Amino acid sequence: MTREYSRFIINKDNVVKPEQEEINPIVENEKVKKLEENIENAKKQKQEFSGILDQTVEYTREYHASGDAKIISDDAQKFTELWKKFMVNPLLDEKQFEEGLKELVKENKTIEANVEPEKIRKSEFDKVRKRISDDLKKKAGRYIEVSYARPSDISFPSFPYLFIGHGAHWFDNSLLNKQMTLGELFEKEIEIKTKQLEAIKENLQKFKEKV
Repeated sequence: MTREYSRFIINKDNVVKPEQEEINPIVENEKVKKLEENIENAKKQKQEFSGILDQTVEYTREYHASGDAKIISDDAQKFTELWKKFMVNPLLDEKQFEEGLKELVKENKTIEANVEPEKIRKSEFDKVRKRISDDLKKKAGRYIEVSYARPSDISFPSFPYLFIGHGAHWFDNSLLNKQMTLGELFEKEIEIKTKQLEAIKENLQKFKEKV
């Protein structure tokens, strides 16, 4: 499978190959700049997350300037299992949560007997959520922000993830939906983008030699 990057194609081996048409040196030099910044940013993030580089993650989604690294652990799995059982979004504070339950009873979407078990489940969910955050904080020696997938959509099986800001340049899809440690994720980013950078520089050099 290939993915086009402007006038370059990245194949399954993460090697950038030029198309036949002439390259635009201004555009490609801008790519060089972005890739160099991305590589340095990955190295910086690796240092910032040094205490949790052994945390297993799954790279689940990529944006142009960031990515989602799903946390893989027993508590993270428990988080999703509990989430699937809720009638009301468990990320709401206690007051809002209880008001949501009352509204469901009022609308005949559930019965009063289901309210107390839902509150107990919410208490357990909050403990699991706190353990995930506290465990990362303890290992890292600092606060680590944990995000949640589609937090406002109770029908979606949400999960906790780490928001990785890798800079304004895509990967090549080779890491998506794969599990690895956070440290390996940063290393693979550096490896992929270094190959991209070297290939673009090589083609720029060839272009210069022709003009």
